[in-house]
Amino acid sequence: MSKLTPQNRVILIILIAVILNAAIWFMGVDPSLQAVDKAKQDLAQLEQQETRLKQRLESLLAIDTVALEAELSELLIRVPEVGFLRELITELEASAKDMTVDFIEISFGTPGKEDDYLFMVINLFLGGSYSNLVRYISYLESNPRLIAVDSFLIEGENAPLGSRVIFRVFSSDFSPYTPHEAPGRGDPFRP
Repeated sequence: MSKLTPQNRVILIILIAVILNAAIWFMGVDPSLQAVDKAKQDLAQLEQQETRLKQRLESLLAIDTVALEAELSELLIRVPEVGFLRELITELEASAKDMTVDFIEISFGTPGKEDDYLFMVINLFLGGSYSNLVRYISYLESNPRLIAVDSFLIEGENAPLGSRVIFRVFSSDFSPYTPHEAPGRGDPFRP
């Protein structure tokens, strides 16, 4: 073997250093740099997701929950709860008595469905003076519960006049038994 000259040794050392650096680069540094780039991309995606979540949180915090709760309580008053028909009938009778209107007859239709609510058609036959009947019909129309007066007719020549009122009351559900179980419907001591 021939002896290496000092210049060849230097060139050989430089060549070995270059090969070692290239090997280290391709085997260690380059995959590490790729992993760092991937981690940077993942971090950027997580930061974007965090920004979106913060925006959604801000929009959710901006919702006026007090106003929504007030609206919900108003709707709960307007739409009777399950089985509330009995209490509604009792209220209608008590209001008629307070307005000196005779609650002569009441009949119920089969529940129907409108949008998300059930409704029941109720027919009332009332007796009383013209002003009291009109006042009672106005009471039905302005009732805080969800009642829609479909029609009414006041007839007669002398007092007491008769009035037929047809209206719908809305609910989330109706129990078919409550109209017959309403307090006072079969009271033998009632005048």
